[in-house]
Amino acid sequence: MTKTGLSTRRGALALLGAMALLPSGRSLAQETAKRSQRDISLHIARALVIPQYRALADAMGRQAAAWRAFRANPGSGTDGVKAAYQGAADAWSAAEDIRSGPIAEDNRYERMAHWPERRNAVSRALASLLAGEEPITPERLRRASVAGQGLTALERLLYGEREGGAAAAARELSASSPAGARRRELGLAIAEGLERIANEVLAAWTGSELARWEKASPDEARENLTRLATDHLATLEVIQDAKINTVLGKDPDETRPLLAEGWRSGRSLRAIQINLEAAEAFIRAALAHDDERLPGAVAGFATARSLADGLAGQPVPIGQLAADRAGRMRLVLLRDAVGSAREVSGPALSEGLDVTIGFNSQDGD
Repeated sequence: MTKTGLSTRRGALALLGAMALLPSGRSLAQETAKRSQRDISLHIARALVIPQYRALADAMGRQAAAWRAFRANPGSGTDGVKAAYQGAADAWSAAEDIRSGPIAEDNRYERMAHWPERRNAVSRALASLLAGEEPITPERLRRASVAGQGLTALERLLYGEREGGAAAAARELSASSPAGARRRELGLAIAEGLERIANEVLAAWTGSELARWEKASPDEARENLTRLATDHLATLEVIQDAKINTVLGKDPDETRPLLAEGWRSGRSLRAIQINLEAAEAFIRAALAHDDERLPGAVAGFATARSLADGLAGQPVPIGQLAADRAGRMRLVLLRDAVGSAREVSGPALSEGLDVTIGFNSQDGD
């Protein structure tokens, strides 16, 4: 992701020391701070969130087009849809840090990628859809379980349920039999559903959502920033706990490689790498106005980014690393570095944005 220099808003923030009271009873400092919060939230939306969702919509569009071409000519093989899947999954890894707003409506976040899954929900949803006789359309799919609608389900169609199942999955998808045709029908329906979701979210952010943020009251602007900051910390928590620690287990003999995100498609470490890149980009956008806190917050990501880049550049699955003494140590270091980045980000965002960061979606009920 390109990292551009972001302009500061020093003039507005410099007024925070003013103590003149306004007719409403608020100090000039309070009013200026809240106007600045709206400016900051709009900067994040325009410079980061909307471009992420635009890239997501583009990638989902390419994926749907690849499935349409494959369905029309299954003899061409699955290389095209696999490449399109990888591009779509990359775009989602860059955008999944935003958990609130339009993506949270109508179960869109879960429909985009149902992970972590419980009780083998994705496999059960796919089996139900493949066993039925009703034509599989995006509309029909939308009424089904969210577990069978997203990238997680597409991964299993493309790469198989079990380790080493990619070759068999490719044969099943390309088969001229009714079963093969139904698999292609399902893959296309999922891809077109994902395209629609991504376009809906982008349309909301470039339309009604952005307009709402532009007209936000001081309290609404603060809430918008609070949600973004909470989403950011939730992402780091998920990386640390669900994407790394869950796979590590208590010791090398208790690793859980099949609980890793994207292990079938070999994406576990790449997803973490892109997640961290996006998380740092958020910090840069959110604290662009704060020359005091930005350098330290960005530096907090340096070790995690370096470790993730090194691990993602190797053709070794995360589960294999977790079971190997040297590899396990590198994963532990990455987990702890992500935790450190989170510990630095929390106070920097709270103080730099003047918000109180509350519970996130990963904290439970």
